[in-house]
Amino acid sequence: MLLRDKRAVKSRRALIEAGLAELPVNPTASLTEIAEIAGIGRATLYRHFASREALIEEILAVSFDDLVNALMPMENENLRGKKALLRAVELMMPLADRLRFLSSFWLEGERVLSKDPRYALMEEETMLAIEQAKEDGDIRTDLPTRWVMNTYDTLIFTAWDMNARGEASIEEVTRLLTTTLFEGVSPKT
Repeated sequence: MLLRDKRAVKSRRALIEAGLAELPVNPTASLTEIAEIAGIGRATLYRHFASREALIEEILAVSFDDLVNALMPMENENLRGKKALLRAVELMMPLADRLRFLSSFWLEGERVLSKDPRYALMEEETMLAIEQAKEDGDIRTDLPTRWVMNTYDTLIFTAWDMNARGEASIEEVTRLLTTTLFEGVSPKT
């Protein structure tokens, strides 16, 4: 029984990893295609995931867990404002290849992940850091906090995507993200 359990865990993990790798570059990939990439047979596939949507929801949950775990060091750092936003980027970017899935399937992700209390907490903490950055003069006060947060999220997604495509290193996308967020895209005058 233990051997079967180990094989089941290994098969499930292989399907998740194959989906993490394949779906961002081929969003219409079928369950069968993902199973082939994972080296898993159809019968095993359907024992783990009854539908493509079930696999996507599981991958979203795994990706979100990865994101939450990446940000754990911040719990004891007492950072505020711009420093908190920059530290979050620093902690997230090394996982760009895995977290890219979140941006690729964001519409489904938001529906699935909004049920997780950690999602609301992460959103609240980001909005608080943005408010603090406004107070500190690091972000314009005339921009709504939700607008800035959505811009920040979009920049993160863009950074993950550029890195995954091999267009820029982690260091480069981190610099581009922070420069764009805090300095904008207009030429300096």
